Amino acid sequence: MGNTVNKKVSHLHQEYIENGNASKNTVKLKVPGGHVLINTKDALGRIKEELGLQTDAELADVMSVNIRRIHNWKQRNTVPTEAIVAICGSEGLDLEYILTGNKPNWAKEQQTQEKEPSELESHNISNDPQRVCPPYKNYVKHDCHGNELYSFESPQLVDVLAPGTNWLVHALGVQPEDLILMKIVGDNMFPWAQDGDLVFVDTSQKSTINGGVLALRYSDGTMVVRRVFRNPDGTLHAKCDADCCEPELIDISNEDMYPLVVGRVIRRLVK
Repeated sequence: MGNTVNKKVSHLHQEYIENGNASKNTVKLKVPGGHVLINTKDALGRIKEELGLQTDAELADVMSVNIRRIHNWKQRNTVPTEAIVAICGSEGLDLEYILTGNKPNWAKEQQTQEKEPSELESHNISNDPQRVCPPYKNYVKHDCHGNELYSFESPQLVDVLAPGTNWLVHALGVQPEDLILMKIVGDNMFPWAQDGDLVFVDTSQKSTINGGVLALRYSDGTMVVRRVFRNPDGTLHAKCDADCCEPELIDISNEDMYPLVVGRVIRRLVK
Protein backbone atom coordinates (compact mmCIF):
# COMPACT_ATOMS: atom_id res chain seq x y z
CA MET A 1 0.00 0.00 0.00
CA GLY A 2 2.83 2.38 0.86
CA ASN A 3 4.45 1.89 -2.56
CA THR A 4 1.12 2.46 -4.32
CA VAL A 5 0.48 5.69 -2.46
CA ASN A 6 4.05 6.78 -2.98
CA LYS A 7 3.83 6.22 -6.77
CA LYS A 8 0.58 8.15 -6.94
CA VAL A 9 2.01 11.11 -5.05
CA SER A 10 5.29 11.00 -6.99
CA HIS A 11 3.30 10.99 -10.23
CA LEU A 12 1.27 13.91 -8.98
CA HIS A 13 4.43 15.70 -8.00
CA GLN A 14 6.15 15.19 -11.36
CA GLU A 15 3.18 15.85 -13.60
CA TYR A 16 1.45 18.74 -11.94
CA ILE A 17 3.97 20.86 -10.07
CA GLU A 18 4.53 23.92 -12.21
CA ASN A 19 7.05 26.71 -11.94
CA GLY A 20 5.06 29.47 -13.59
CA ASN A 21 3.81 32.34 -11.41
CA ALA A 22 4.91 30.61 -8.18
CA SER A 23 7.16 32.56 -5.87
CA LYS A 24 10.59 31.27 -4.99
CA ASN A 25 9.17 30.03 -1.69
CA THR A 26 6.35 27.99 -3.18
CA VAL A 27 5.57 25.49 -5.89
CA LYS A 28 2.21 25.30 -7.62
CA LEU A 29 0.27 22.05 -7.35
CA LYS A 30 -2.68 21.40 -9.63
CA VAL A 31 -5.59 19.80 -7.82
CA PRO A 32 -9.27 19.27 -8.69
CA GLY A 33 -10.88 22.69 -8.84
CA GLY A 34 -7.74 24.75 -9.26
CA HIS A 35 -4.22 25.15 -7.93
CA VAL A 36 -2.67 25.36 -4.49
CA LEU A 37 0.72 26.70 -3.55
CA ILE A 38 2.90 24.43 -1.46
CA ASN A 39 5.58 25.82 0.79
CA THR A 40 7.98 23.14 1.96
CA LYS A 41 8.77 25.00 5.17
CA ASP A 42 5.07 25.16 6.01
CA ALA A 43 4.52 21.49 5.14
CA LEU A 44 7.36 20.40 7.41
CA GLY A 45 6.05 22.76 10.07
CA ARG A 46 2.65 21.05 9.94
CA ILE A 47 4.33 17.69 10.48
CA LYS A 48 6.08 19.10 13.55
CA GLU A 49 2.83 20.57 14.83
CA GLU A 50 0.87 17.33 14.34
CA LEU A 51 3.55 15.26 16.08
CA GLY A 52 4.21 17.81 18.83
CA LEU A 53 7.83 18.32 17.81
CA GLN A 54 9.68 21.48 18.72
CA THR A 55 12.88 21.48 16.66
CA ASP A 56 14.13 20.50 13.23
CA ALA A 57 16.50 18.08 14.93
CA GLU A 58 13.52 16.19 16.36
CA LEU A 59 11.86 16.24 12.95
CA ALA A 60 14.99 14.87 11.29
CA ASP A 61 15.13 12.08 13.86
CA VAL A 62 11.49 11.10 13.27
CA MET A 63 11.91 11.23 9.47
CA SER A 64 15.19 9.27 9.71
CA VAL A 65 17.19 11.86 7.76
CA ASN A 66 20.12 14.14 8.50
CA ILE A 67 19.16 17.58 9.77
CA ARG A 68 21.12 19.11 6.89
CA ARG A 69 18.63 17.52 4.51
CA ILE A 70 15.78 19.22 6.38
CA HIS A 71 17.55 22.55 5.93
CA ASN A 72 18.17 21.88 2.23
CA TRP A 73 14.53 21.05 1.64
CA LYS A 74 13.51 24.34 3.20
CA GLN A 75 16.11 26.48 1.46
CA ARG A 76 15.46 25.02 -1.99
CA ASN A 77 11.73 24.58 -1.42
CA THR A 78 12.01 21.00 -2.60
CA VAL A 79 8.88 19.00 -1.81
CA PRO A 80 10.23 15.69 -0.39
CA THR A 81 7.22 13.65 -1.46
CA GLU A 82 8.65 10.23 -0.59
CA ALA A 83 9.69 11.28 2.92
CA ILE A 84 6.38 13.07 3.55
CA VAL A 85 4.34 10.10 2.33
CA ALA A 86 6.38 7.80 4.57
CA ILE A 87 5.93 9.88 7.73
CA CYS A 88 2.21 10.40 7.03
CA GLY A 89 1.77 6.68 6.59
CA SER A 90 3.70 5.69 9.71
CA GLU A 91 2.22 8.36 11.98
CA GLY A 92 -1.34 8.44 10.60
CA LEU A 93 -1.17 12.03 9.36
CA ASP A 94 -3.48 13.46 6.71
CA LEU A 95 -1.36 13.79 3.56
CA GLU A 96 -3.52 16.48 1.95
CA TYR A 97 -3.42 18.61 5.10
CA ILE A 98 0.36 18.25 5.47
CA LEU A 99 0.95 19.30 1.85
CA THR A 100 -1.68 21.99 1.46
CA GLY A 101 -2.86 23.00 4.92
CA ASN A 102 -6.46 22.15 4.01
CA LYS A 103 -8.04 20.35 6.93
CA PRO A 104 -10.90 17.88 6.45
CA ASN A 105 -14.28 19.38 7.27
CA TRP A 106 -15.39 17.58 10.41
CA ALA A 107 -18.21 20.03 11.14
CA LYS A 108 -20.97 17.77 9.86
CA GLU A 109 -19.63 14.77 11.74
CA GLN A 110 -19.25 16.71 14.95
CA GLN A 111 -22.87 17.80 14.75
CA THR A 112 -23.71 14.19 15.66
CA GLN A 113 -22.11 14.63 19.10
CA GLU A 114 -25.48 15.41 20.60
CA LYS A 115 -27.08 12.30 19.11
CA GLU A 116 -27.68 9.19 21.13
CA PRO A 117 -26.33 5.85 19.86
CA SER A 118 -29.85 4.85 18.92
CA GLU A 119 -29.99 7.70 16.42
CA LEU A 120 -26.81 6.49 14.77
CA GLU A 121 -28.22 2.99 14.64
CA SER A 122 -31.42 4.32 13.08
CA HIS A 123 -29.29 5.43 10.13
CA ASN A 124 -27.78 1.91 9.95
CA ILE A 125 -24.25 3.24 10.47
CA SER A 126 -23.45 0.53 12.97
CA ASN A 127 -24.45 -2.12 10.41
CA ASP A 128 -22.68 -0.53 7.45
CA PRO A 129 -19.64 -2.67 6.52
CA GLN A 130 -18.07 0.38 4.87
CA ARG A 131 -18.15 2.30 8.16
CA VAL A 132 -16.57 1.61 11.54
CA CYS A 133 -18.67 2.50 14.56
CA PRO A 134 -16.33 2.96 17.56
CA PRO A 135 -17.35 1.42 20.90
CA TYR A 136 -19.54 3.58 23.12
CA LYS A 137 -18.60 3.85 26.81
CA ASN A 138 -17.40 0.25 26.95
CA TYR A 139 -14.46 -1.40 25.19
CA VAL A 140 -13.77 -5.13 25.00
CA LYS A 141 -10.48 -6.43 23.62
CA HIS A 142 -10.46 -9.91 22.08
CA ASP A 143 -7.65 -12.13 20.87
CA CYS A 144 -7.50 -13.67 17.39
CA HIS A 145 -9.70 -16.56 18.60
CA GLY A 146 -12.44 -14.29 19.93
CA ASN A 147 -11.54 -14.76 23.59
CA GLU A 148 -11.88 -11.70 25.80
CA LEU A 149 -8.52 -10.33 26.91
CA TYR A 150 -9.74 -7.36 28.93
CA SER A 151 -12.46 -4.74 29.04
CA PHE A 152 -13.05 -1.34 30.60
CA GLU A 153 -15.68 1.36 30.79
CA SER A 154 -15.24 5.09 30.37
CA PRO A 155 -17.64 7.93 29.55
CA GLN A 156 -14.88 9.34 27.33
CA LEU A 157 -15.39 6.55 24.81
CA VAL A 158 -17.68 8.07 22.19
CA ASP A 159 -19.12 7.02 18.84
CA VAL A 160 -19.93 10.41 17.33
CA LEU A 161 -17.92 9.64 14.18
CA ALA A 162 -18.03 6.58 11.96
CA PRO A 163 -14.90 6.61 9.76
CA GLY A 164 -14.76 4.69 6.50
CA THR A 165 -13.31 1.20 6.83
CA ASN A 166 -11.09 1.58 3.78
CA TRP A 167 -9.64 4.89 5.01
CA LEU A 168 -9.11 3.53 8.50
CA VAL A 169 -7.29 0.40 7.37
CA HIS A 170 -5.30 1.72 4.43
CA ALA A 171 -4.61 5.34 5.41
CA LEU A 172 -4.19 4.95 9.16
CA GLY A 173 -3.21 1.28 9.29
CA VAL A 174 -5.74 0.46 12.01
CA GLN A 175 -7.99 -2.58 12.11
CA PRO A 176 -11.63 -1.73 12.98
CA GLU A 177 -11.59 -3.86 16.15
CA ASP A 178 -8.59 -1.91 17.46
CA LEU A 179 -10.11 1.57 17.11
CA ILE A 180 -11.52 3.70 19.90
CA LEU A 181 -12.61 7.32 19.67
CA MET A 182 -11.76 9.21 22.84
CA LYS A 183 -13.01 12.59 24.00
CA ILE A 184 -10.38 14.70 25.76
CA VAL A 185 -11.39 16.25 29.08
CA GLY A 186 -9.41 19.23 30.35
CA ASP A 187 -6.64 21.34 28.85
CA ASN A 188 -3.60 19.48 30.21
CA MET A 189 -2.36 18.91 26.65
CA PHE A 190 -2.85 22.51 25.50
CA PRO A 191 -1.97 23.76 22.90
CA TRP A 192 -1.67 20.41 21.11
CA ALA A 193 -5.18 19.44 22.20
CA GLN A 194 -7.95 21.09 24.17
CA ASP A 195 -11.02 20.13 26.17
CA GLY A 196 -13.61 18.51 23.90
CA ASP A 197 -11.21 17.51 21.14
CA LEU A 198 -11.37 13.94 19.85
CA VAL A 199 -8.54 11.50 19.22
CA PHE A 200 -8.39 8.21 17.36
CA VAL A 201 -6.55 5.57 19.38
CA ASP A 202 -5.07 2.33 18.07
CA THR A 203 -5.31 -0.15 20.94
CA SER A 204 -2.99 -2.61 19.20
CA GLN A 205 -0.08 -0.16 19.54
CA LYS A 206 1.20 0.31 23.09
CA SER A 207 4.35 2.27 22.26
CA THR A 208 5.28 5.33 20.23
CA ILE A 209 8.24 7.44 19.19
CA ASN A 210 10.08 9.42 21.85
CA GLY A 211 7.84 12.44 22.40
CA GLY A 212 4.82 10.72 20.87
CA VAL A 213 1.36 10.62 22.45
CA LEU A 214 -0.31 7.67 24.17
CA ALA A 215 -3.78 7.28 25.65
CA LEU A 216 -3.66 6.24 29.30
CA ARG A 217 -6.33 4.91 31.66
CA TYR A 218 -6.68 5.04 35.43
CA SER A 219 -8.47 2.52 37.64
CA ASP A 220 -11.60 4.71 37.92
CA GLY A 221 -12.03 4.82 34.13
CA THR A 222 -10.60 8.28 33.67
CA MET A 223 -8.66 8.52 30.42
CA VAL A 224 -5.95 11.02 29.49
CA VAL A 225 -3.53 11.57 26.65
CA ARG A 226 0.09 12.23 27.56
CA ARG A 227 3.36 12.75 25.74
CA VAL A 228 5.81 9.94 26.48
CA PHE A 229 9.57 10.19 26.87
CA ARG A 230 12.27 7.62 27.53
CA ASN A 231 14.42 8.06 30.64
CA PRO A 232 18.18 7.41 30.58
CA ASP A 233 17.64 4.10 32.41
CA GLY A 234 15.20 2.90 29.74
CA THR A 235 12.00 3.50 31.73
CA LEU A 236 9.25 5.75 30.38
CA HIS A 237 7.57 8.79 31.82
CA ALA A 238 4.43 10.56 30.64
CA LYS A 239 3.89 14.31 30.95
CA CYS A 240 1.33 16.86 29.88
CA ASP A 241 2.16 19.64 27.42
CA ALA A 242 0.79 22.35 29.70
CA ASP A 243 3.24 21.40 32.50
CA CYS A 244 0.39 21.50 34.99
CA CYS A 245 0.82 18.01 36.42
CA GLU A 246 3.67 15.86 37.65
CA PRO A 247 5.26 13.41 35.19
CA GLU A 248 4.26 9.79 35.81
CA LEU A 249 6.22 6.61 35.30
CA ILE A 250 4.52 4.09 33.03
CA ASP A 251 5.28 0.44 32.47
CA ILE A 252 3.79 -0.87 29.24
CA SER A 253 4.36 -4.49 30.23
CA ASN A 254 2.85 -4.21 33.74
CA GLU A 255 -0.94 -4.59 33.60
CA ASP A 256 -1.24 -3.93 37.34
CA MET A 257 0.49 -0.56 37.33
CA TYR A 258 -1.68 2.51 36.71
CA PRO A 259 -1.97 4.43 34.54
CA LEU A 260 -2.34 1.67 31.97
CA VAL A 261 -1.50 2.26 28.33
CA VAL A 262 -4.67 2.04 26.25
CA GLY A 263 -3.04 2.65 22.90
CA ARG A 264 -1.27 5.01 20.59
CA VAL A 265 -2.94 8.26 19.51
CA ILE A 266 -2.88 8.22 15.72
CA ARG A 267 -5.08 11.19 14.85
CA ARG A 268 -6.55 14.18 16.65
CA LEU A 269 -9.67 16.05 15.60
CA VAL A 270 -9.77 19.65 16.76
CA LYS A 271 -13.22 20.89 17.55
